[in-house]
Amino acid sequence: MSKEKCKKKEKDAFDSIISIVLKKILLLLKKKVGKMKYKFSELIDIEEYQNLSDKFTKFTKVSTAMIDFEGNVLTKSGWVDICVKFHRANPGTFKRCLKSDTILANEIEKGKKYQTKEGKKYHIYECENGLTDVVFPIFIRGEHVGNVFIGQFLLEKPDINYFKKQAKEFGFDEKKYLEALANVPIFTEEEIEEKMDFLLTLAEMLGNSGYGKLNLLETNEELLAVIKTKEKMYQKAITDGLTGLYNHVFFQKSLLKEIKHTKRDGLELSLIFLDIDNFKSVNDKYGHQAGDKILKEVAKISKRMIRKNDIIARYGGEEIVILLPNTNFENGYQFAEKLRMEIEKTMFVTVSLGISNFPQNFNDLFLKREEIKEELIKKADAAMYYSKDNGKNQVTKYRDSIKS
Repeated sequence: MSKEKCKKKEKDAFDSIISIVLKKILLLLKKKVGKMKYKFSELIDIEEYQNLSDKFTKFTKVSTAMIDFEGNVLTKSGWVDICVKFHRANPGTFKRCLKSDTILANEIEKGKKYQTKEGKKYHIYECENGLTDVVFPIFIRGEHVGNVFIGQFLLEKPDINYFKKQAKEFGFDEKKYLEALANVPIFTEEEIEEKMDFLLTLAEMLGNSGYGKLNLLETNEELLAVIKTKEKMYQKAITDGLTGLYNHVFFQKSLLKEIKHTKRDGLELSLIFLDIDNFKSVNDKYGHQAGDKILKEVAKISKRMIRKNDIIARYGGEEIVILLPNTNFENGYQFAEKLRMEIEKTMFVTVSLGISNFPQNFNDLFLKREEIKEELIKKADAAMYYSKDNGKNQVTKYRDSIKS
């Protein structure tokens, strides 16, 4: 059987399982709520909303699903492998899913345990398989017509031993299971609240304008424009206006995030500081506009040479920082050397670079993330100044003999 057919068969099987699960959830609600005057699928353009859901998932990494009271999965996006390939594919863990789904359905109907944010109700629950989900109802003109689910995420770093035990208990391939776990997104409660607020607002807008598909289509187009506008505003907020690189604030947040991942997964993280040699002299001799052009060109070359997952930002002035996740000290140094040579070859200026590494430059591996961040920056900066003070146009790996 071809890979395409295998994937299609796997997808069809999963869709069938999801349909069964969600029908069981909605059955409890349907018995109590009774027949709805309107079917949700009659009030919205499903294809357009699916596009919005896909874009939302792509932008936020959050899995979503919209279900009507017939148990029909109207839209879904971003379901993670640990649910698709393990929890809902194994009879034992699937039973846990059903149990959690039933509890959730009852909580929705009770209404007493809803968490409220600005008058909007939703319920957060933890599946017995260890992941977290959120559900909230959609009302149109006072009628409860469906529910939106987001989930398959974690609120904190997972207990690896718990999932190892679970893999053993249900016969999962431990390596593949933990790899799937590593891809489950982790959000803080604040981040979840932000995403929930957006989805709640989205559902409210759909409800208020959902009495005609044409009106709803127009609303969806407006929502898409809002999403694009927010994306543009977000990009503008994290981007340096001159170079087009990420700005200092985004770099600081990204460094903290990568340190967390590095410590969690037992990897290495390298940080490069780059400074244009004799930049003040260039500004004094040719003017600041010429200096700006040089800085932009150095940024352009540097950005072209990094990998997809690397992070490059303007640190300040003529300093550029490059964050290299999952990169050991030597490989980071080799990259920095290639970058230095490329700039020297293509421009009439040179650059001095310094590089630090976690955990190679640290004796204490149990420092807090903020402390590791500050030390990585200090050490890379010190190594860069060592390059400048010892002839410029070179790369220096931080070592203890260099004072940070």
